[in-house]
Amino acid sequence: MKMISGIICSCCMLICMHKLSAQIDQTYINELLRSNKPNLEFTKVEKLKGGLEKLFYERTYECFGDICLDMNYGLSDGQRYLMPEFDQIDNFRINHFYLRKGDSTAIINNDFKIVIQKINPILRNGSYFIFEEINKWGILDSNLHVVIKPKYDSVAEIFDWPDYSNEDIFNSYKFYFKAKRGEYWAVLNMMDSIIIDFVNDELYPQLDGAIVKRNNKQGYVDSYNRIRVPVKFDSVICGFANCIVIKNNKMALYSTYRDTLVTDFSYSDYTNPSPYNCRCMKGEKGWELITASGKRIGETYDAIKNYGLDVVPVQKDGKWGFLDCQTQKVITEMKYDRILRFFGHEAIVLYQGEDMKISFDNR
Repeated sequence: MKMISGIICSCCMLICMHKLSAQIDQTYINELLRSNKPNLEFTKVEKLKGGLEKLFYERTYECFGDICLDMNYGLSDGQRYLMPEFDQIDNFRINHFYLRKGDSTAIINNDFKIVIQKINPILRNGSYFIFEEINKWGILDSNLHVVIKPKYDSVAEIFDWPDYSNEDIFNSYKFYFKAKRGEYWAVLNMMDSIIIDFVNDELYPQLDGAIVKRNNKQGYVDSYNRIRVPVKFDSVICGFANCIVIKNNKMALYSTYRDTLVTDFSYSDYTNPSPYNCRCMKGEKGWELITASGKRIGETYDAIKNYGLDVVPVQKDGKWGFLDCQTQKVITEMKYDRILRFFGHEAIVLYQGEDMKISFDNR
């Protein structure tokens, strides 16, 4: 009897597991649809285009000594309710929704009818879908037309780079994708033309190029397939105009404007670039503010404060002052006792026991 009970329980578990990982097909959708609201559990609602609403079901639980959040999603047209049983729901174009549950994915219309379904994942990425057929990967557009035939061993991500051929570069971008063939990675455009060749052990797309890894060394290649930082450093961290390069646990600044090192390898820490591409870098004697071309603004400082724009608060010998990356100048004396609040374009400081406001708008 115990053996029979055990078999029954095991069968029940298998049925439950199958239910949890059920393939998203029309039968599964129909099973989840309810024509009324009673007993439907969800915690909040978000209105979507096309008159539908996205349902959220949040569940908190303890994990590794912390509180974790689990989120499931559903849909409603106000009369019917698709139960919040999905790991992901996205309104990716008018009247079409992308659903994911485990490794099963589908696209439905606003009448809850399946348009396309896949047992293997379709991964939504921007305006495109990455899909798999017979262990090869390709790309669909938002109309579910094949843009890139499934022929790559992996398509890891889709991203955009500025289109410098267009005058309005801030509003014009082209899409590219990262693909693997055999052991090597490349970047290709949506015409399936190679931009960065299949010679990379790994690559990491950035704002206007990619950090590439070859034979355990890293460098930087731009969106025109030009090597801007030679592939010979232990690690590379890039932004517009300059990169941090690391060798033997020491850092230096490499200018992608000049295609050369603009500092020596004497730094141990750095900050993100400002809008005018300055960085603060920490050497043995303290912090320095360095432009993209390698010019140092001011002196070496004991401390800095976080900055998001081009005005940088710095401290020396217990007093605070401000440097400006845009004008590449020291813009105040080093005389303030404390910086009470700093907004990027103005600051409230303590000077000789009194609070005062400093504005940097007219620097």
